[in-house]
Amino acid sequence: YVKDYLFDGEYVLLGEDGANIITRSSRLSFIAKGRFWVNNHAHVFQAKESNYFLCESLERLSYVKFNTGTAQPKLNSLVIKKIPIFTPSLPEQNKIADFLSSVDNKLQHLKKKKELLEQYKKGLMQKIFSQEIRFKDDNGNDYPDWEEKKLGEVCIVCSSKRVLQDEWKNEGVPFLR
Repeated sequence: YVKDYLFDGEYVLLGEDGANIITRSSRLSFIAKGRFWVNNHAHVFQAKESNYFLCESLERLSYVKFNTGTAQPKLNSLVIKKIPIFTPSLPEQNKIADFLSSVDNKLQHLKKKKELLEQYKKGLMQKIFSQEIRFKDDNGNDYPDWEEKKLGEVCIVCSSKRVLQDEWKNEGVPFLR
């Protein structure tokens, strides 16, 4: 927690360092609004036109060729200023931003719905596995009482040889860690 703030308004943040610059396993570009503090691991921009359009433009880029780090991927400020970005006119940027924003709103709504369903399922599972809720068979009769058994009695423990990721990468077989 920081009591003060460096920025007040709407800005675009771009991650500066870390594996995500190369792997892109999560977003790298964000909109930040209001009063906030940004540490030295993010670049802060304010678009001359549409922040939202700039943010989404930055998000879709591959930063591999702009990486200046060796052991740790990094985007330095000199390099990022030279990254080419295609920009339409401001009215088209706004149309694109409005459209993408409406899709984001729908996604947020669906994420909230998913969270609520997961909470609902979790509550039901607690009641089911504590046997507070029991199901009936197709004829409306109670099922027999649950029995306690050892795991080895209800399943076969399967194991497999250790496989390096490179050995299957081109085969399309899932690799689980």
